[in-house]
Amino acid sequence: MTRRTARRPVSVHQLPAIMRTAAKTATAKGWVIYRTRSGHLAWTPPVGQGRTIFCPSTPSCSRSWANVRGQLRRADLPV
Repeated sequence: MTRRTARRPVSVHQLPAIMRTAAKTATAKGWVIYRTRSGHLAWTPPVGQGRTIFCPSTPSCSRSWANVRGQLRRADLPV
């Protein structure tokens, strides 16, 4: 079995509707969104501008997306 090492960015259109506006803002600011091997999303800021933020790709409740939005705001991303 071969292990995938190259990470490809996720298209904004592949995300749930609740995440699309934030994803468009993030990608316009230089962020890259990847899907991990476990299915989560990794929001990666431009080099040297902070830490990667991980979130579920399908938020099960409104609080989980609200928590991710809070993390993105604390990372200086206006969402």
